[in-house]
Amino acid sequence: MVLGPLQKAAYDYEHSELLLYQNLVIQESGDTSGALAHLEQYKDQICDKGNFLETKGRWVGSRVIVALPTGRFLIATFCVHA
Repeated sequence: MVLGPLQKAAYDYEHSELLLYQNLVIQESGDTSGALAHLEQYKDQICDKGNFLETKGRWVGSRVIVALPTGRFLIATFCVHA
């Protein structure tokens, strides 16, 4: 079976969720730098880009220059304009 560009195998989503869980464990250990490095290392394998950017934005903290594009994406993606 050949998958199109917008389709992903179930394995890809399961692997993506595993990577996000691994990142949560790293975060909870207090290793913020390690959590950010983990996100960057596996960003192409994480299917849920909204979750990826939300997590990255949360841990970037005071690095406003990096956090602004992330915040703008989240607002544009998840906010409904009245």
